[in-house]
Amino acid sequence: MTMWVKARARLKTLGARDIAMIAVFSGLVFVLTMVAIPMPAGGFWHAGNAMIILAGLMFGGLVGGLCGGIGATLADLVLGYGMWAPWTLWIKFFVGFLPGVVSDGTSVPRTIVGVCLGWLANFVLYAIAYWVMLGWPAMIQWFASDLILIAYTIGAPIVIWFALKKGFPGFLTTERPSNRPSRSISRG
Repeated sequence: MTMWVKARARLKTLGARDIAMIAVFSGLVFVLTMVAIPMPAGGFWHAGNAMIILAGLMFGGLVGGLCGGIGATLADLVLGYGMWAPWTLWIKFFVGFLPGVVSDGTSVPRTIVGVCLGWLANFVLYAIAYWVMLGWPAMIQWFASDLILIAYTIGAPIVIWFALKKGFPGFLTTERPSNRPSRSISRG
């Protein structure tokens, strides 16, 4: 099954817990993106990307993607970067979506590959956005400044993810609602 078919099937099983997690983590992404440090070559550094990737690892690709798209787009609008909001919506969706669909939550290599793909999506898609919106010189400048952030963007979610899995093994489950046994209440 392709990742899009899985995401579509997952969309049909979204429950109240998922909606609550999307709301909470969108808020966390928003707040962590609002605490931004402008970079000299364009864009800004913030901890929102780590939270987006972490949401994808914790709750799956669809929930992580929605958290990233909603939270980061709202931050762009509030910070005055409205022209970037349409780009941010889709780019940050993929930043959360890819780690969630690639990682299975148990395999360290798959988790690392998923996180790297999330960073790569951010890097490549924003490069395209910079090229379209500001031209190729701005894209080259942005490349140089964003390369510095590789260690943080890839390292922070991986370290946090494995620390949380170790500390809260029952809370962070990769099982989806369709895989969980039903909890029927018998009235006897």
